[in-house]
Amino acid sequence: MYEKKYHIERFNGDQQGRLSVSVLMQYLNDIMERNANSYGASADYHLKQNLAWVLTEYQLNIHQMPKVSNDVMVGTLPYSFKRMMGYRIYTVKDMAGEVLIEGRGKFMLIDMKSKQFVRPTPELLNLFTDAKQEPEALKFDKWPHDDKQERARMQIVVSHEDIDVNGHVNNACYGMYAYRGLPEDIGKDLVLDELLLKYKKETFVHDELSVVVYETAGGDYWVDMLKDEQVHAQVLFKTKKKSA
Repeated sequence: MYEKKYHIERFNGDQQGRLSVSVLMQYLNDIMERNANSYGASADYHLKQNLAWVLTEYQLNIHQMPKVSNDVMVGTLPYSFKRMMGYRIYTVKDMAGEVLIEGRGKFMLIDMKSKQFVRPTPELLNLFTDAKQEPEALKFDKWPHDDKQERARMQIVVSHEDIDVNGHVNNACYGMYAYRGLPEDIGKDLVLDELLLKYKKETFVHDELSVVVYETAGGDYWVDMLKDEQVHAQVLFKTKKKSA
């Protein structure tokens, strides 16, 4: 596992003193890039071949959200590759080694010129020396199909500060948009059990997104982010349920 220590500054937390969702996403982005660089498979390496790995899904199990002013060890490892997809595992631990968050990510390799998904070459795969050698898919849970009722809706116009070096919205911003869309009485007391994210379509500067929050029959919060009625990203906040 490739790991790095992060200090959670006070401005990285929410009003309850917990690590914010958007900063957690930034940590996962950062550790992934650092790990890829360690293999010689940096973003620059891929771009020279007109390639990029596009994140399509995160699933995170949150045992306990880290608190501000604490240090955490964030780790990742490429798990496997199958066809056009690559899979990663993630952990966030406290300094005593207790696992606070476990996660997995799914990526697809895209040709930046044609915008078509492509298979990685053997030469590219051989750089990721810690991944499984045989093609294998990492299991992702299906999202629930509970009935859901709309709770809130807001509009967001994408700012230039949300755009990354690839020219589209940084994937960490969608978690921030979804959390902002939650009504205050929900967001401030939300205790997460799982955080699920799906990325569907690219979003660009000045795009206007509708952030629609639904409450499911099971007491979770499903957020769709749409442009012109097309879903660009989805977030599912699965909450910890109180024991009867």
